[in-house]
Amino acid sequence: MGLNRFSCSTLKVPFLSACEAEVARQYLTVYEKSRRQALQQERTVNGSFLVVKWTALDPGVLRASVISFLDRLSSVVHTIQAFGPLFIPKCLREPWH
Repeated sequence: MGLNRFSCSTLKVPFLSACEAEVARQYLTVYEKSRRQALQQERTVNGSFLVVKWTALDPGVLRASVISFLDRLSSVVHTIQAFGPLFIPKCLREPWH
């Protein structure tokens, strides 16, 4: 009998505020709709940290998901930096679909 061995990875991303971390979480949640049953991704905010945990059966799937996440995270960080504090409150008032 074979045992299922899961690969796990956790990343804590610091932001300047809990508000920025929540904006990043919401954005990344909208665009990270994984259809793979072999991959689970959990995104939470803890203070001013965005915490992301991946669990996958296949290490290759895990690696691809982390790389894709980091690419989108880079876009989020650049957007927050470009628009500054005025961007954050407006985004939190708008509904996320």
